[in-house]
Amino acid sequence: MSATALAPPARRAMADTLKANFRAAGASQRTAVLASNTRWLSTKPEASTPEPPSSTSAEGAPAAEAEAGSSPPPTVETLQQSLAEAQAALEEEQKRSAEHKDRMLRTLADMENLRDRMSRQMAQQKLHATEGLLKSLVEVADDLERATQSVPEAVLSGEQAVDAEAAVRMLRSLRDGVRMTDGILMNVFKKQGVERFDPMGQPFDPDYHAALMEVNDPSKDPKTIAIVIKKGYKYEDRALRAADVGVVAARPAASS
Repeated sequence: MSATALAPPARRAMADTLKANFRAAGASQRTAVLASNTRWLSTKPEASTPEPPSSTSAEGAPAAEAEAGSSPPPTVETLQQSLAEAQAALEEEQKRSAEHKDRMLRTLADMENLRDRMSRQMAQQKLHATEGLLKSLVEVADDLERATQSVPEAVLSGEQAVDAEAAVRMLRSLRDGVRMTDGILMNVFKKQGVERFDPMGQPFDPDYHAALMEVNDPSKDPKTIAIVIKKGYKYEDRALRAADVGVVAARPAASS
């Protein structure tokens, strides 16, 4: 004989109890899973607990400052050594400065001696040039003296009578002596770069000629030199003394 079957009311009551237990167990499990998933899916970071400030950083600066300020002061020996080195450097610099000053003074003295020597040399050259000119002029003076002696004093004073032929000879000798002296003097001038010029018949040039008068001469061109009163002298192609001349006057305009 089979097991005794439960009555329908009893079976329903047992089924309801099992369902209720299952639903209660499922709800609790679902709540735990949901909470776990919610925490895993959340992007908001968890609040971190602030760490207390480190006492090392706060106390490090005063410690470093204390360590830096706690260096020992220089000793007397160190200061003496530094002072000796500075004194030696100063003495060396003073020595170099004295050497530079000495060289500068020597250079200035050499320049002064050179200037004096050049001045003396220039003075000597000038003196030699002047001496050569003076020697040449002395020879001219000798020739002039001989020319003046070509006519005896007795003849000039009238104490000694001479005939016409003798007078001509004395005048010719005087003239020749003066001409010779003039030639010697022109050679002296030429050596010095001086040249005498005669502008007769040349066109008037105010750089070389000084017009003292005008001359009416239809046979000559106007503004040309018709009379030479004094010859001129040139020095290195420049007028040392302009020639005194008379210039041909311009022709009057023809009346209509």
